[in-house]
Amino acid sequence: MNHSEREGVIVRTRLIRILTDIGLAAVKAVIGLLSNSIAVLAFGIDRGEAVETLCSEISAEYPDYTLSVTPDVDVSD
Repeated sequence: MNHSEREGVIVRTRLIRILTDIGLAAVKAVIGLLSNSIAVLAFGIDRGEAVETLCSEISAEYPDYTLSVTPDVDVSD
């Protein structure tokens, strides 16, 4: 495998991981909404983009509500 092929594999792998993390965050958000609970985001995605996406999607479904996002960091590791 030459350098160019290796770089292509790395890019595809990262893209798949990003898309998987976004999909997982979306599923968690839906579950949180359906259960009137919170959504937990994966560490592998950009927090700012994730919060912006969640806020816009939730605000579109519940325009009369105010959305509050509070960070919760697990420091037990």
